[in-house]
Amino acid sequence: VRLQDRRIELLGMMERFRDQGEAMSNAAEHLLDAQKRQEAEGYFVRARAVGAAHGFFSVECTACLGLGRVAMLEGRHEECLELMRNALAASSLRENESDTMMELEVLRHLTDALFQTRQID
Repeated sequence: VRLQDRRIELLGMMERFRDQGEAMSNAAEHLLDAQKRQEAEGYFVRARAVGAAHGFFSVECTACLGLGRVAMLEGRHEECLELMRNALAASSLRENESDTMMELEVLRHLTDALFQTRQID
């Protein structure tokens, strides 16, 4: 993770903010896979901030989706649903509008969350 942190720092110094946000989300995904939710959440929070600050809706979407997944795993269901709704909104504003895969991914996770929290049957 230290090498990844250095890469993230360098990307920021080079003002490659989209790449920086994507690297943060990738690091968070690996940590989430390793059951390190708290650390993953920190990377997702940072990625969301980078995406929001620099207008990269794709980065913000990915980060909100990841944060929503962490919230669901932690039992914070209302927060999960709010984050996933934010991810859905950001997915429709992303830079590459011709790619609908992100929207579908968010909808899949949001639907799963709605079922798990019994918001829909």
